[in-house]
Amino acid sequence: MRKLQNSSALCLPDVSEHAVLRHCIASARSGEVKVRVIIGIGETNSRIPLRVLGYAKAISEAIRVDVPTLINQCTVQVHLFSSATKIAFLSGSSEFVGVGKRAVKPLVTLAEALRITGYRGPISIDVADPRAEVPSNIERRVSIPAKLQTDLLQFELNNNNGANSRLYGIEHAAMFEDLGDRGDGHLRIFVGGKPEGVFWAIRRSVRTAAVACGAHVNPTLGLVLYGLKRPWYHALDGEPLIDDFTGASLEDARLKLEAVGRVHHQLKRENDRAARLLDSPELHELVRSMVSLSDLMKFAEARQYKFCPRILKLIETQ
Repeated sequence: MRKLQNSSALCLPDVSEHAVLRHCIASARSGEVKVRVIIGIGETNSRIPLRVLGYAKAISEAIRVDVPTLINQCTVQVHLFSSATKIAFLSGSSEFVGVGKRAVKPLVTLAEALRITGYRGPISIDVADPRAEVPSNIERRVSIPAKLQTDLLQFELNNNNGANSRLYGIEHAAMFEDLGDRGDGHLRIFVGGKPEGVFWAIRRSVRTAAVACGAHVNPTLGLVLYGLKRPWYHALDGEPLIDDFTGASLEDARLKLEAVGRVHHQLKRENDRAARLLDSPELHELVRSMVSLSDLMKFAEARQYKFCPRILKLIETQ
């Protein structure tokens, strides 16, 4: 990774991929190749904090400022996905339908938060494939340094989901579309918080192993925003939640955001940004739509969010 500024870093693949990447960037600049910004979220218990607005503000700024700096154009497609179904598979569960349905709420919330914070382009929504996608001949070649293995184990302990942390890290290469068909006409740019730095290092190893096995890897860049230290979809105790926002006054919510920021200093910037967005009419409309899954889907349809076939199949399953 290469530092861009104090709070963000540019993620590049192995030097052996740079020639292809440069060609793809040139094609993106000329409009021949589409730019696909990929943002992932993990599993959640559906306790969604208002902090998501501050997180989305940072992501929107990266799309508006950093992405055009890299590719000299700002027309991008945003793709959001949840890894909850992948985690369920890796933990030995077959309960993918319920997991997939629960992922709709945080995904639509993030999509709308991006809208509220200024992103106006197309947004697609999906869940990860609930099976192992990285071929075993590639997976066996991946070497994860001891420091990264320690980080993965810490994530595993924090999440307490029982998923194999090594395989979860490796499967990020599939979830973020590092592996795929040749010439699908996209330059991929992933954007995320500090944890994505760990997963990018593992994905980079997967890409190197894939090339050694003769597999194709998609041209990819990344932006890790180190100011986003904790995932927003893991609400901390005491954080004001979107679900509780309906009956709360704006001032009460702002005071709670400030209080959490004082206790958890790494969240202060996100919470400050969120506090300035609480009077958004779109936020109030989103909260009202959270009564049921059908209401949330109607809201998403009205906002023209595109649900991909896999998540649609889970949603429609009785």
